Amino acid sequence: MQELCYQLRRERQEKAGLVMLNREEFRKIMENEIFMKVLAEPDYRELNISKSYYYYVLERLGKDKLVEDGKVNFKVAVSYEFDYRNETLKLDPLYLMVRRDVVHLIDLRRDCRIDYALLAELGFSEDRSPSLCRKVRRALCEEIKQYFKGAILAF
Repeated sequence: MQELCYQLRRERQEKAGLVMLNREEFRKIMENEIFMKVLAEPDYRELNISKSYYYYVLERLGKDKLVEDGKVNFKVAVSYEFDYRNETLKLDPLYLMVRRDVVHLIDLRRDCRIDYALLAELGFSEDRSPSLCRKVRRALCEEIKQYFKGAILAF
């Protein structure tokens, strides 16, 4: 099973904010532990992977706007899918969140996979009640909503 959080040793952009990635791209990153480790670690030698592969992954993370100028460029990254039938964007319950010096991987699809420390920071107890996922999802949506208030989105 993949880790839920990664110690962030890479610097962060001062104006880091929200990054939205389509579902396929988000899953490629989320499901590949090397991508998550490169996101968190600025030195390839610490990861025991080749320099060329490290920079390939770093370039991919840059194309997705998760890393810019060698620094983490988001506070929250969210997965989305375009619903052609309704012509809307649908957010998936998959998130990357930077808090303090940790990148948290949050998967609320089935079993509310979320780190206990992040739960506490979001104001929730460690209680794994059936309604916890719904409450956490609501809290994350409220946080994401703050990025859209008065924002101009340019692609």
